[in-house]
Amino acid sequence: QFENALFRSMVSMNPDLPVFIEDESLAIGKVFIPRALYDQMKASWHIFLDVPVAQRLNRLVLGYTLDDSRMLVDGIRRLEKRLGMEHAVAAISRIEEGNMTEAMKPVMRYYDKLYFRSMGLHNHRSTNLSVGSDEPGEIANKIISLIET
Repeated sequence: QFENALFRSMVSMNPDLPVFIEDESLAIGKVFIPRALYDQMKASWHIFLDVPVAQRLNRLVLGYTLDDSRMLVDGIRRLEKRLGMEHAVAAISRIEEGNMTEAMKPVMRYYDKLYFRSMGLHNHRSTNLSVGSDEPGEIANKIISLIET
């Protein structure tokens, strides 16, 4: 179903305009990006958005902690070995206390390491773009300015 939804989304796009896709691995959880799309993503120009840590943490908190905290705890438990037991236990403790910002810090550090390692594995064109916030409109305008130059 994931591939069908992805296909429907892609055929509705204007082929004369650029498409921006978040860099992902071939597998996203239990679903897979079609190999042709994945290969195109890896061969394409990459823009690394440098967003201030506080704003990234806020986005994580808003995006991942407003629902059932048990799901979040389960997700952290699945990452225990990769996060390190000490960090996982501390994150779960912060969730139980309701301190979601502190709970997300080790998770964000873990995923940042993965993203940076992934970026280093690919020999592609890339550009860093510092943005002052994580507000989508501001970021979109900066990307448009970047690609028009």
